[in-house]
Parts: sequence; structure tokens; C-alpha cells
Amino acid sequence: RVGADAEAQECHSNPRCCSFASNMPYALLSSSVSFYLPLLVMLFVYARVFVVAKRQRRLLRRELGRFPPEESPRSPSRSPSPVAGGTGEAPDGVPSCGRRPARLLPLREHRALRTLGLIMGIFSLCWLPFFLANVLRALAGPSIVPNGVFIALNWLGYANSAFNPLI
Repeated sequence: RVGADAEAQECHSNPRCCSFASNMPYALLSSSVSFYLPLLVMLFVYARVFVVAKRQRRLLRRELGRFPPEESPRSPSRSPSPVAGGTGEAPDGVPSCGRRPARLLPLREHRALRTLGLIMGIFSLCWLPFFLANVLRALAGPSIVPNGVFIALNWLGYANSAFNPLI
């Protein structure tokens, strides 16, 4: 076969070989397209969402801090207020105390962001070692990362799927 490296040809000719041997261009391209680029996009998007959530949390604290303790809103209302046609304002145009501004994320959504961060962190911790080893093996040869370690790192990546339901 033209273009296959020695390890791939050796495995291909051995009927008992069950490993996946790839050449350097394929290993680099597949690692970049299937892991590194998506990871960068996820980190960028999550960082932007985290910054917005942090800003909104600060605004929410400031908004709640404007009320004396006995006048504080009890709980944010999810349904439209029956006052003034569902606008959340009293008939005189003053916002009702039972509602928070719609631009602020509720606490439940902040918890969801924290959970998303945890999922992304565990995903990165599980798959990054494998993809680093994959690139190292492509650049420096398979002997740089022993085969047993490489297989264990691959299984660590697969184990990520088992961690998600636990989160």
C-alpha cells in the first residue's frame, strides 16, 4: 500500500494485530478537527457565556440590594403579572416589587452554567491526555508513548461518557 508507514503496514500484514495505526498527517489533522478546534470553540463560547453570567449576577445582587430586607421580593415570578396587562408594572407605571428585570438570569441558570463548566472540564481532563499522546506519537514516533499507556489514555477518554450521568 502506497503512503502507509511501517507500523501500519506491519499491523495490516499481521492478522492478529488489532490496533489502529495512522500516519502523521492523518493523526494531526484528525486530532485538530475532532478535538482541538471544537475544544477551542467550546472554551471561547463558554468563556463568553461565563463573563455575561458573572456580569448579570453582579447586576442581580445590586438590584436586590436596593430593597430593604422587609421589602425584598420574595421570589422571582415566571408568569406575567396580572397587574397592568401582564407588564409587571402597577397601574401608575411603577415596576412591581415581585419581579426582577427579565435581562437577569435566574439562579437556576447560573447553576446550569456551573454544571456545563464541570462537564467541559471533565471532558477536557478525560480526552486531552489521549489527544496529546496521539500528536506526540505522530510527531516523535510510537515509542514516545508506550502502547499500554496510549490504550489506557484512549479508555480514559471513553470513560468520559460514564462520568456525564454522574454530574
